[in-house]
Amino acid sequence: MFMATLVLVSVASYAATHYVGSYVGDGGGTDIFIRDCNKFRGQFTATCGPHSYYNDQYYYGYNYLFSSSNDSYVDYEDLAFFSGHGSPFSFYTFSGSTAMSSTGDGWGDGWLKWIGFFTCNTITVPADTPSAWTAYDNTRKGVHVMCGFRTTSALADTNLPNYWAANMKAGYYVWYAWLKAVNESAGYYGSVYNHSWIGTAATVLFVDQYGTPSRDAYYDRLSGYCQKPAPNSYVDFIYQY
Repeated sequence: MFMATLVLVSVASYAATHYVGSYVGDGGGTDIFIRDCNKFRGQFTATCGPHSYYNDQYYYGYNYLFSSSNDSYVDYEDLAFFSGHGSPFSFYTFSGSTAMSSTGDGWGDGWLKWIGFFTCNTITVPADTPSAWTAYDNTRKGVHVMCGFRTTSALADTNLPNYWAANMKAGYYVWYAWLKAVNESAGYYGSVYNHSWIGTAATVLFVDQYGTPSRDAYYDRLSGYCQKPAPNSYVDFIYQY
């Protein structure tokens, strides 16, 4: 298998320079997961308002990148994308799956603000199970928004990864950029528009105070975003039916 690692070092200050990581999941379909990650990371470098976003990490997604060594990997990035297989509250990494309950010291105590999972079922919502209210507690130590699917998602070549990146770069809210990309990636089968082919999107937001942009991840864009949500901030869900 092919693994590429690209690390870019910038002379700009970290406050204005942000990093993007892309991670390939394990299991059948690895060739598709690689293409997904390449589509996503190919959208960066980008400049969004006062911030620049650079393609910084591209790895096969071993468990330790998200758990025991997350501070050097997923939590070193500001924006992350994972393509692979998944199940409720977990995603399939190399050398074992990673559950939201087993993410080491959690994410967001470093730099991670936003992450998207092109996986099945990882972002499960209270409409599916009440345990969604607490399932992310071990992971969220300052993460702003997590995006994914509450249903199975397409194991096929789509433009979701590059659409999500392009939508964020265009200035859409991070959560809305994901839902918009999912809808844009749905396809026609014959004369019938089949949305279920791509899957049903969902996002989870961690917000300190509704309606106050400086404290509310609902308003996060790449060009401007809230302060780091507290670990006990409110959990909010936005999803499609």
